[in-house]
Amino acid sequence: NQGGVFVINDQDKDKQFIELTASFAFNKRKMYDKKIKLGVGLVGQCIQEKETIFMTKLPNDYINITSGLGEENPKCLLIVPLLFNEQIFGVVEIAAFREFEAYEVEFTEKIAENIASTISNVQISERTSRLLEESRIQSEELTSQEEEMRQNMEEMQTTQEELNNKTYEISSILSAVNSVIIFAELDLQGRVSEINRMFLKLLNRSREELIGKPLFDFGNGPQSHSEEYAEFWDDLRMGINKKINQTFEVKGKFVSLSQSFIPILNENQNTVKVICVSSIKKDK
Repeated sequence: NQGGVFVINDQDKDKQFIELTASFAFNKRKMYDKKIKLGVGLVGQCIQEKETIFMTKLPNDYINITSGLGEENPKCLLIVPLLFNEQIFGVVEIAAFREFEAYEVEFTEKIAENIASTISNVQISERTSRLLEESRIQSEELTSQEEEMRQNMEEMQTTQEELNNKTYEISSILSAVNSVIIFAELDLQGRVSEINRMFLKLLNRSREELIGKPLFDFGNGPQSHSEEYAEFWDDLRMGINKKINQTFEVKGKFVSLSQSFIPILNENQNTVKVICVSSIKKDK
């Protein structure tokens, strides 16, 4: 005369509850109160114990069977767990004005197992569909990321090619300039750290003779131990360009050079080294 199917809602593992998903002849109050906490009432007890509950003596206020002639308390109540492969999915609750026969209880239990099997298949199908959808979305995201990475790689490759071309161009320019100018690179104490062939040829010295030595010690400029030398390099370390004329003795002859000392700064605007560009002074 009256029945309902209650299914465990486990979408949120932390907030599981029992939900009335289908019913027959339930009054409105029962329909509205369709969520039951796990372990509460006879429905909750049946789910916990996974055993059929069959009652022929019911409290007057437990349930009413509604019909066109009014409401009446049932004579018996049958609550059967929806059990499949030892997993509980919910219960079937049936109430009647007469007492159920044993074969009817057995039949309901078999039907409940079929219902549980169907619910299990549906849930597996839903989970599979959800996983497939998530997989599809992830696949689309990965495809999009791969396309973005491919574009980035192409851009990086183009940038690298441009950088290589620019590096080669700069290298060619420096090589050309280096072949016609007199150039040296100095540390912050004025010692030679690099010097080109033009400078070596002009001074008629080898790299080994000059590298690590103060450049001024080979000319008539301020000597490395003098106060003037210290002030000169203090200015360079502060980022101030300096110019000086120096005379170098080469094979008994004197060569006069006009020299520009240019501080090289890093990203913090601190001087890290100094380059010296020289030109031969022509006698008037």
